[in-house]
Amino acid sequence: MPMELLLIVGGLALLDMISPVALGVTFYWITEKRSDIVEKLSIYLATIAVLYFSFGLLLLLGLDFLLDNVADLLQIKIISWFVFLIGITLFVISFYVPKKRSTLVPANRGPIHRGHALFLGVFTFLLEAGTALPYIAATGIIAAADSTWGQNLALLGGYNLLMILPCILLYMLFHFAGASVKEKASALLQKLEQSTGSTLSWILCLAGLVLVYYTVDYL
Repeated sequence: MPMELLLIVGGLALLDMISPVALGVTFYWITEKRSDIVEKLSIYLATIAVLYFSFGLLLLLGLDFLLDNVADLLQIKIISWFVFLIGITLFVISFYVPKKRSTLVPANRGPIHRGHALFLGVFTFLLEAGTALPYIAATGIIAAADSTWGQNLALLGGYNLLMILPCILLYMLFHFAGASVKEKASALLQKLEQSTGSTLSWILCLAGLVLVYYTVDYL
């Protein structure tokens, strides 16, 4: 496997490591001080990684023409403005969500936590996959390289692990941090919850920001 290929794909992976939605969900959960955080976070990140790996595999098999059409659509001013305004609308609505606890984060422990984590993983993937330009570019480079399928799958798997690495590091940093850091993070979360009201408002806010971020260049 050429070293140039590893460097290029690795560089694109570094660009793709910061997912505002995944980091936001991770931060919310780790500051909840719940005993099942490891299980929920594992399911959530594994769902994202598996879906992105499957997505990349489909691209390697030749379905990238669908994403080319998506990119072409975003270059149309009317459509890009429409998506941009949807993002702004979601961001604004997030501040007006009722402040009662959202059912997206159930109060009682149990199997519903696993389903909830799975749902958020699917939601994160659907929200970001269509505009994950570095990932799409990386799969194109991998497909064009003169490598075996085993090497391609290894590269794809490594890329997906790097994508969820910041969330894992954030959890480890919080887990091994001192009590003062944890108290400050919890206080910050409480202030944010008072402003946004619920988990639903968090998701709407992050979704709006992601749509704005990925369409502003096409305006």
